[in-house]
Parts: sequence; structure tokens; C-alpha cells
Amino acid sequence: LRIGYRGGNVAWIEDVFVDEEYRNRGIATKSIEEAEKIIKKRPQYTSVCLEVVPGNKAALSLYYKLGYNRLSLITVRKDFHQSNDGVKDNILGFEFKIS
Repeated sequence: LRIGYRGGNVAWIEDVFVDEEYRNRGIATKSIEEAEKIIKKRPQYTSVCLEVVPGNKAALSLYYKLGYNRLSLITVRKDFHQSNDGVKDNILGFEFKIS
């Protein structure tokens, strides 16, 4: 895990990763909670964001459980080579492939 201060009043928790053999032991939860404590000590930061690939259901579930329930940024991507992978979903009335 790494904390990124990209400017403004929003901090970012980046690169959350727990080796597969150590998952489901609360390590990511505790790490995120500790990162939040560090960020809260800097009063200029009023919120914290995480980025997650939409197909990473385990991470999405964890982040939601920890209170990350606001969408504030959507990254869109264009592949240069055709791909049939990805589930389609509607977001704000537009159809996107979710990868």
C-alpha cells in the first residue's frame, strides 16, 4: 500500500496488494485503516480515494465494506486491438465493457 498526495484536498490510497497466500486475514483492511489514520493527521485532506478495476469484485467488496461508497472518477479506456472480453454494463445511460 502506498499513500499518494496528488494535490488538492484528496489523498489516494494506491497499490493495495496482499500476496495471495496471506489474503482473507484482515491485512488489507488493517492497512487501509492505518493509511486513513495517517491521512487524517493532515487536516488539509478532507477525503481519500481508491482506484479499482471494475472486475475486481473482492476489492470492490472490501472497499465498500470500509465505507468507500461514492463514485467520483470514472476512467475510460480505448483498446487498439479488438477484444471480445469484458462484461457490458450501463453507466449513466452509456454502455461500456467492464474489464
